[in-house]
Amino acid sequence: MTKKIYESVGYRYMATPIIIDGVQRMIVFDTGHSQRYFGRGIYATTDVDEQKAIESKKSFGIDFKLVGTEDVPDEGKPLGDLSKITSGKDAKTFLNENYDIPMASLTNNDMIRAEAEKLGIVFPEWKN
Repeated sequence: MTKKIYESVGYRYMATPIIIDGVQRMIVFDTGHSQRYFGRGIYATTDVDEQKAIESKKSFGIDFKLVGTEDVPDEGKPLGDLSKITSGKDAKTFLNENYDIPMASLTNNDMIRAEAEKLGIVFPEWKN
């Protein structure tokens, strides 16, 4: 599987809509730092449908561009002990550190659960 890395041109933070199967979604280019003055916004994805939607936008190459690719194994990283994850904050940290999901894509519990579901992850001890 190929992970594509995109960078905003001139923006440290940028959100832009994409359409996949007729459904609009927002993607966020972010520096990954709490202070917004470090570098340009980055967005990375392994989702082929997302990659096609991003690269078919009229603003591709103008507001943001492809800056790199890397091969990642399909099976993902070993999960470890999911029973230690008991809150949204724990799940957010786990997904960011183990799967390189940007913190900007994990801003609320629904988004955290949606990203985990994409990866086939269930946090059995997280009840809220």
